[in-house]
Amino acid sequence: TGRAERSEISELADTRDAMVAPGKLRVIARAPTDDMPHRRMLVWVDIWVDDAFVRVVPVSFAVQAYQTAYVARQDVRVGRIVQDHEFDSRQIDIAESAAPVAVLKDAATWRMKHSVSRGGVLLKNQVEEAPAVARGESATLRSQVGVLTLESKVEVLQDGYPGQMVKVRLAAASGAVLARVTGAGLLEMTEK
Repeated sequence: TGRAERSEISELADTRDAMVAPGKLRVIARAPTDDMPHRRMLVWVDIWVDDAFVRVVPVSFAVQAYQTAYVARQDVRVGRIVQDHEFDSRQIDIAESAAPVAVLKDAATWRMKHSVSRGGVLLKNQVEEAPAVARGESATLRSQVGVLTLESKVEVLQDGYPGQMVKVRLAAASGAVLARVTGAGLLEMTEK
């Protein structure tokens, strides 16, 4: 279970005994085809006696695999920037999860794509990288004219990530202009 921080496995009682001839016995477990842990997993075991392959035997295991995850302290809605205080960090059994859990190094850089209910585990498919500028928010627009740099507040009309061009509207303007996203809450407009 490569994705787990710790795991516990136990052989299930339904494994049958394999009868083999006497000799130097070697038992080699094949790597599982799925690296995600599941509640019950099957491992194929090759049996060799005196360097001769004898047979392959399936062995079933009950699996518990634990990983640190975020668990919601309250309902968290779509579109919100993830806040550390809205989640508890604790170990959960990921063999029961439908998808790998997200462990967020810097929560403020993530936005909710799907809601999570109180007590729910935050999954990778529920978050996305937060944009540097977000639709409906204000941002700082810098424009360079020769050696003069002008700054003004603008309304962002679409989400944008560093390097992207997005539409923005100046405070007293009726139309939109394009500006390049340069960082969190920052845009620049260059002369054509």
